[in-house]
Amino acid sequence: MTDIIIEKNNESYVQLHCNEEINHEINNLFSAFAAGYRFNPRYVNRLWDGRVRVYSPITQLLPIGLVSNLMKWCDTKKYTYKMDFFDDFTDEIDKDELRETINGYVKKFDVREYQFKAVYEALTNKKGILLSCTGSGKSLMIYCIFRYLLEKKKLKHLLLIVPNTSLVEQMYTDFIDYGWDNIEDSVELLYSGKKPTYRLPVLISTWQSLQTQDKSFFDKYNGILVDECVNENTLILTPSGEKQIKDIKPGELVITYNEKNKIYEPNKVLEVHQNHISSRNKKMLRLELEDGKILELTENHPVFTTNRGWVRAGELNENDDIEIINNIETSEDGSKK
Repeated sequence: MTDIIIEKNNESYVQLHCNEEINHEINNLFSAFAAGYRFNPRYVNRLWDGRVRVYSPITQLLPIGLVSNLMKWCDTKKYTYKMDFFDDFTDEIDKDELRETINGYVKKFDVREYQFKAVYEALTNKKGILLSCTGSGKSLMIYCIFRYLLEKKKLKHLLLIVPNTSLVEQMYTDFIDYGWDNIEDSVELLYSGKKPTYRLPVLISTWQSLQTQDKSFFDKYNGILVDECVNENTLILTPSGEKQIKDIKPGELVITYNEKNKIYEPNKVLEVHQNHISSRNKKMLRLELEDGKILELTENHPVFTTNRGWVRAGELNENDDIEIINNIETSEDGSKK
């Protein structure tokens, strides 16, 4: 008798079938203590155990990118499992070969170690979420991922989805700057007023332009990457005070949260995208906080909460506590006063 049946629910989740005892074990497996959980009122009042969970023991739905982790766990526990579909979740890639390859792709910039690690994780795990802060060079990572998938993995069609039309053009320009020669033979754009042939390997578009497409439209794409961002007027904390994200320049310091050490610290901005077209009317989510602050961001944008860790903006609810920096004064060099 098979202990766990794994069925594909959609491209994001699998449906598990198992007994109650194993279901409870899986729930504990895919959980972790949230940052700062000990100080959360719900934990203090024993209304919450402090854990963030990505598996639902009620619906028994698990993110599809975690199936490989589940399989390894089953092998360790000697549980038998059966899948009603085949999906090669991981890929083995030689790190030295990958480093040499992407360094060849990027002609005018140095690929930083954390950027290389992000590219490696994306290519080896295939399905998942990369959390990368503002100014970390996300477009460079995307560029390297796409070039490798096209030229080394020989994928035929790739789709890049960005929040607004300015980022469609920005991404195209960035790819040229990074070193994509003859890009017009490989990449085309889709947004209002821009109609592609749909014959080139890479399509960059907004979700607004794609939402009316029939489901069959996406069948030919071997890989899809979704980029997200916040509204251009979002306030970013710097050592000298708050600034709108559109006014942040490369080289400036911004205050970030170090999850490992549980402290706020300054970090240098490496790269900035200038969004000249407002997303205000493009169905951005509008979050109103208790202190009156307003956040506008895309549905998939990760938000750090004290009770559940990183949560997609579209999955937040009124019970979530968003991590906010309060009463922190810093000098120009970023040190705390």
